[in-house]
Amino acid sequence: MMDETTTAALLKLSVFTIANQAAPFIAIIIQTSLIAHHSSSSSGSTTTVAAFAAVISLAAFATGMFNFLLAVVMNHVGNAVGKKKWGEARSRIRFAQLFTLVIGLACCGLLLGLENIALRDVLNLEDDVFELARTYYKWKAATIPSLLLLKVA
Repeated sequence: MMDETTTAALLKLSVFTIANQAAPFIAIIIQTSLIAHHSSSSSGSTTTVAAFAAVISLAAFATGMFNFLLAVVMNHVGNAVGKKKWGEARSRIRFAQLFTLVIGLACCGLLLGLENIALRDVLNLEDDVFELARTYYKWKAATIPSLLLLKVA
C-alpha cells in the first residue's frame, strides 16, 4: 500500500526546514535592532549599523553562492531515502557535510584574504565604518563554515 501524502503531512515535515531557512534573517533583524537601540549616539548608531550591514551583505553573498548545495544534497538524499537505501542516504549526508566543511573553510580563507579589497575597494567604506566593520568581518568570515553546514543539516 502506498503512503498518502497530504498537505498537513508535508507541512509537518517542512517545519524544521522553514525554521532553519528563516532563522538567519530573523537573527539579522534582531541584531540590527539591538545595534541601533544600544549605540550611544545617533551618528554612532548610523556608523555601527552601516558597518554591520556591510559585513552582513558580504556574508550573505558568500553563503548564498552555495545554495546549490542544499538542492543537490536534498535531491540525492531524498532519492536514497525514497528507495529506502538507508546506508546510501547516510553516506551521501556524510559526504555532503565533509564537502560543505571544505567549501566553508575555503570560503572563510578567501574572505579573510580579500578583507581590504571587499571592504575598501568593493564597498568603498569610509574610515570610521571600515574600522568598525573589520572586527566583525573577521568574526563573520570565521562563521561561514558552520553557516554552510546548517544548510545541509
